Parts: sequence; structure tokens; C-alpha cells
Amino acid sequence: MKASVSSLFIVVLTLFFFKNPGQTNNPGAYCVGSYSYVPCSGPGPPNAGGNTVNDFIDSLFTTGANQNLSTISPGCNGLPNNYIYNCNQYLECSPGQTVQLHLKSGNPYPQVFFLFIDWNQNFQFDLPSEYINFASTQFSPGTWTSIAFPVPINALSGVYRMRIRSSWQNIGASATPCGAMDWGETEDYNISIGSVVPAAPTSATASSNYSICSGQSATLQLQYSGVPPINFAWTGPSGFSSSLQNPFLNLVPPAYNGFFHCSMGTSTCPLLASTYLWVQSTPSLQVSANSTSVCAGTSIQLTASGYSMVTWQPGGSSNSTLNLVPVSSTIYTVFAQAPYGCSSSETIGITVKPNFTVQIAASTTLICAGETLTLQASGAEFYLWSILQTGPQVMYQPGSSTVVSVTGSGSLCSASSSLEISVDVCENLNESTPSNFKLSYQNPFQEVFLLESQTPVEISFFSIEGKKLFSLPISTQFYVETSGLASGIYLICISNSHSYTSIKVIKD
Repeated sequence: MKASVSSLFIVVLTLFFFKNPGQTNNPGAYCVGSYSYVPCSGPGPPNAGGNTVNDFIDSLFTTGANQNLSTISPGCNGLPNNYIYNCNQYLECSPGQTVQLHLKSGNPYPQVFFLFIDWNQNFQFDLPSEYINFASTQFSPGTWTSIAFPVPINALSGVYRMRIRSSWQNIGASATPCGAMDWGETEDYNISIGSVVPAAPTSATASSNYSICSGQSATLQLQYSGVPPINFAWTGPSGFSSSLQNPFLNLVPPAYNGFFHCSMGTSTCPLLASTYLWVQSTPSLQVSANSTSVCAGTSIQLTASGYSMVTWQPGGSSNSTLNLVPVSSTIYTVFAQAPYGCSSSETIGITVKPNFTVQIAASTTLICAGETLTLQASGAEFYLWSILQTGPQVMYQPGSSTVVSVTGSGSLCSASSSLEISVDVCENLNESTPSNFKLSYQNPFQEVFLLESQTPVEISFFSIEGKKLFSLPISTQFYVETSGLASGIYLICISNSHSYTSIKVIKD
């Protein structure tokens, strides 16, 4: 909302007389009023919702003249000082006629209209008779109002300048033909009395795509009637210029938001046409991941930055950060939607590599202290052992019972496996054959294992992986319930004070 004492719109109309009918778009000796807010609509096109500035002569026409004016819905002119001289749009009048000027403003700000005519052709508005109308009350926005002015009965033949000013704030005599105002617009026209106006295009209309997203294309179009123009001279924001009648704009940047003007006709009296191109900003969007290649079961984090309102697919999440555990390789897309419909999207691919299993085996899992065993790993590409060795096969001499582990890696994924190694002191023992112990045992056995020895011995029962299940001394007979053991191969170590041996047995 504007900060002002009054919410009024003022329009000032001024007519100037020239002995020479040829006009220049530069007002020459005539002063031009200024406005604090230029252009007279913004930040969007004229009459766009949400505009904080929307102060201009939206439409005007006349009645009662030999040839009348009609500029319906031209909107804000968008030129410096909110000023335009429509030298090719003129009234053709006769002395003594009374002309009705009908005007309306844009929405939503009410305006006041003022009309000035320079009947003494001195390039000034200094006679009381040249101040045609000073409004003391506001005119409702978007509604028509009328101002009547007489053509002097003694008016000479020639071309007169007519000025209209609008103001949201100034009222009555506080509005001058050339004074400074905060909000509003100034338009000049010609009045011809018994004179010939130079041949030129009689009317022109400029148009555009109206509203586009930045990065899209647009076309400026110019349609005219009357004498074909000598040239076309387009100008616009950010230094834009073109000599084409209908220039094409590719990959339009946000800086092109604003008014585009086309000047055409002769150099002495070009016809101006304006259009507004509303360039909406396309959301700037970036997407990143803490990793784009992961192993199955690994969590990742996806982040969308540059815009706050996003939607992820697949999934439909609206969070800017997405934490997930992908089960397979997936392409993720994040979408951003701006309030005026402009959108953008970015994608990122996540590769999920399958996991693998590492196996570990040993030449034996039960050895005497000082002996060396062979460890073998498989299932991966690279191997790192807990005993600080690398490679699929290593030699190891443990000093005591231990657990050896290996980590296998490849294609960014890794897996581990371990094996228990049992080390016996084996002091004062000589390795012997089972027959030297004069043993008798069942092999294979089922629910009960029975072993008989003719001499006292120490019995240790191991799984084939080398895990000790139990150990106990026997005198002549070893009897154990094995219903809790799974079917498979077991290792039994038998020792006495002189020697040791081992046997493999099978449980059915």
C-alpha cells in the first residue's frame, strides 16, 4: 500500500499549438513532468494482481470532434518519466466545437485527471484558459469519467499539443503540467484544426507472450494500420534492441522483465507502441548426494538446494533432504514449482552394487604351539587379514589360541569372515598313531559315542572348524551322549604323558 495522505488519481490533459504541423517526439521547448515511481506499473504488467504500483491512464477516447481519439487499454506506457507523446494520434476539430474526453484509470488505485491546452502556442501552459480541468475529487479506479473542453471560436489553423496527466496523490491546483508527482502518468496528443497531419502509420499495437518463465522463448509482435513504417526500432530492458517488426527472443533472461517499446514511422514523428513481457523466475535447483555408488543395504542422503518447495520422485517426499536405503540402482528426480507456474527439475542416479560373502578356510584349526598353518580366503577381490597380511592366501604361526578374521573388498563393497584357531602346548608329546594308544571306538557313531583305551588318556572333542567342545580325562572308557551335536565330522585329540594323536569321527 502507498504511504500518502490521499488515495487519489489525477490526470492532467495539455494541448499545444504548433504553426508547423511537423512534430518531433522530443517535446522540444515543452517541459516534461517527473514521477517518483517509474515505470507506472510494477512489479508485474499493468493491472496485474499484486502490483504495488498501478497508476496510469488505462484508456481514453473522445467524442464530439471531426476525428476522435481512441486508445482503449494501452496501460502504462513504461517510458522514462512515465511520459509518452503520441504525435500520430490526433483530434481533428473545428473552432467552436465542444469535445468530450472520456478516461479511466487502472485498478486498484483511484486517480485524478488534469487537462491542459496551449492555445497561445508559446510552448508553455501559462494562461488560465490553458488549464482546462483541475479535479478536486477522486475518480473511482477502473470506471469512466468525462472532461469537456471547448475549441476556441477564434482558434487558428494548425496543430496543437494536448497533455493529460494522472496522479494518485495530487489534487486540484497542486497538479501542474510539468511538476513532480509520486505516482501517475503523462500522455501528450495533437489536435489538428484546418491543418494536414504528416502521413504516417495511424495506429500500432505491440504484443508479446505476456508471461513466460526465464529460459523460455518469446516473440514481440507489432501490428499497424495506415502508411507502412519506414523502420522499426525496438528497445527494452537490459539494453535490448531490434530492427525487426516481430523479433524473436530465445532463452529469455529474468532481466528482460519489463516494458518493450517499438518506434516506427518518420524520424520527425515516430509512432510508439509498447508491450509488457512478464518474465517469471524459473527456480534455480541443484541436487547432490553424499555418494552416488553404494553397496546394497547402505543408506544415502540426497539434498535439493536452491529452492525450498520441492517434490522428490519416486516417493513423493517434499523434504529438501532425503535419507533412504535404495534396494536397487535408481534415478531420483526432484521438482521445484514456483508460485506463477514456472518449474524446473534435476535428476541424480544412484548405483547400488550387490553384496558378496567372504569364505575363510585353514589347513588345520588345531595345531601345536610353534607350528604354521595356511589360511585361504575367497569370494572377494582384495583381502586384508587381522594378522596384518594381505592377499587370498597367507601363512600364519599363532602363539596361542585366537580368532583370525579377513575383510574382503571389491567394487566399493566389503564383507568379513572369521575362523577360530586352537593352539595346544603339546609339551613332551610325540605324535603317534591311534594304534599305539590301543583304542577302540565307534566310527561312524549316532546318538552315543563310545571310546575305550587300555591306558589312561586325556580326551578333547573338537568341531571340524577347530572349536573345542569339551575335554576330560578317562581311564579306560569314554562314553558321551551326542544328541545335541549335529551330524558331521568331528576331531578327537587323545594324549597321555608320552604322546598324542588325533582321529576324525563321523556322526550320522
